[in-house]
Amino acid sequence: WQLETSSVIQASARIYYMPLIIRFKVKIDKLGCIHTTPASGNFYLAIYSALNEAPDERIAVSNNTVCNGTNQKEQVDITPSEISLTPSLYYVALEADNITDAYWQSQKNIAQVRNPENVNNGPSFYIEDLPSYTQPPLTASPEFSIGDGVARTYLVWTRVSSVLA
Repeated sequence: WQLETSSVIQASARIYYMPLIIRFKVKIDKLGCIHTTPASGNFYLAIYSALNEAPDERIAVSNNTVCNGTNQKEQVDITPSEISLTPSLYYVALEADNITDAYWQSQKNIAQVRNPENVNNGPSFYIEDLPSYTQPPLTASPEFSIGDGVARTYLVWTRVSSVLA
């Protein structure tokens, strides 16, 4: 994967869904992302369950968060304050309120990963355009997207608070 350090959001109120594969039982209590430059506006992060390898039901969501500035790690609380995940496919979602905010992203042959004909390349990435900037919906209505620039796979993370037996 190649890191890009200045990748702006392509549409206000667009949710980017990135796959998250959990291989053992964990508890998660925070989500995070990294702003680059320019950095402005607000964002939400969320975790969704998967159904038929696509985002489905929202499990946790952050508050509407104000960007802390250029080149800042953003680690945010979620509601509920801690969630337990079992081995499965999930999706982490990022939504911003403007098209000038920039986040770290990875780019390398993402179009091949996202192409349904290449099913052996792992889970797909999705987008969802909302009518306006608001908290990510309880139920996702994702669009399979291969054409959004070079795929815009933003680097987001989960903080594991404990590993369960």
